[in-house]
Amino acid sequence: MAVELRSRSNTPCWHCSRASETLPFCKACGKIQELPEGLSAFALLNEPTSLRFSADALRGSYFALSKQVHPDRFGNLTPRESLYASRWSRALNQAYAQLKERHARAEAILATHGKEGLLKKGAVPVELAEDYFEFQEKVSEGEDLTDFLKVLGARRESMDGQWRDIETISEWNDACLKRLADLMTLGRYIASMENDINKRKA
Repeated sequence: MAVELRSRSNTPCWHCSRASETLPFCKACGKIQELPEGLSAFALLNEPTSLRFSADALRGSYFALSKQVHPDRFGNLTPRESLYASRWSRALNQAYAQLKERHARAEAILATHGKEGLLKKGAVPVELAEDYFEFQEKVSEGEDLTDFLKVLGARRESMDGQWRDIETISEWNDACLKRLADLMTLGRYIASMENDINKRKA
């Protein structure tokens, strides 16, 4: 199984000089090709740029392709082929790790569109601001946070519907990417507060 790129490669094969339409192997001579720069995790594993995916299909693509480019298969070939195999193998491992978990997959979608900067590192989401400042106040006053933990749990449950909605998106425009980043930021703040409370209870 060769990975078919979303766009054709204009780089000729290093061995036969023919333009190859598939990767990682040249269609004409079968030699492994260099890993192109900027190839997304989605393109590497023939995955749609979407949050919705089949875990079995993703795993199958990963194992099938990893088997073909495993460096052990290229140990007795040229140093170039061995190097290319190592690069493909490493990239596939990273891509699979990114795409098999929802949050990492969401980050990969933002990265694919060059929108990593949408993830707010410092600003508290507006819809969570009241809860966040209440949390800070309760912590500073040493109050019991059991009930507040339930409030956060309800917040998390309300996010499930938003995630289900955003999982239907297959064409990502700026507005959709911002919705995704905002949801991720909201989830990060809720998780941070929940972790803090659980540590204090431990």
